[in-house]
Amino acid sequence: MTLTLSHIKKTFNGFTALDDVTLTAPQNQTTVILGPSGSGKSTLLRCANLLEKPDSGTLTIDEESIGFPARLSAGQIRKIRALSSMVFQSFNLFPNLSVIDNITLGPVRVNGQSKQEAQDAAKSLLDKVGLADKADAYPLQLSGGQQQRVAIARALAMNPRYLLFDEPTSALDPELEHEVTKVMAALSAEDASLVVVTHNLRFARKTADKIVFLEHGNIRFDGPADAFFDSDDPRIRQFLSIYDD
Repeated sequence: MTLTLSHIKKTFNGFTALDDVTLTAPQNQTTVILGPSGSGKSTLLRCANLLEKPDSGTLTIDEESIGFPARLSAGQIRKIRALSSMVFQSFNLFPNLSVIDNITLGPVRVNGQSKQEAQDAAKSLLDKVGLADKADAYPLQLSGGQQQRVAIARALAMNPRYLLFDEPTSALDPELEHEVTKVMAALSAEDASLVVVTHNLRFARKTADKIVFLEHGNIRFDGPADAFFDSDDPRIRQFLSIYDD
């Protein structure tokens, strides 16, 4: 199974954000999407989860395939989103719910799990992301890095085929960023299927199986991570010299 976006075009008020972009993210691999700000990275990721609807093209994940433009029912959107969970830059946790209630809300209401089953799974996931002692805490009692790790646990609780990360560490300082990328690297090492938009080249070098490099809404590189970092393409070398830390 793969996640594939084929010939995707997306415009905003006459501005072309994505221009005939085709992306395949293989299962059990980490696909990292790189590129300068404004290149269309987040828009492409949001199209994969139907948070943005392409003007044209096709989205295929598992046995679900949608051609655009299309009038999508709530059921079609739910089917796609059941297969991929998004982790956002801004955490998007419910501040009035405890950590464990944030994690169990989706599995109980959407997946039909019992409350006890969902809580048992949530406790296991909190242990996995290093927050076993924070189940009863509230988001505002946590650091940004801890909140993002809760958001990852919440995404995992939905048992998605793919985890989509939209610049998950860009709002964090380096120490908290390390907490989050460590969890993401562990998921990658377990052969989870990840698609990650990031500027963190250290994470990309260490973790990516595949790199997609976007610029001006077009794909300039699509291939193995080693080939990207060893590329002689002058534009890629310039990008790496600016963003590499």
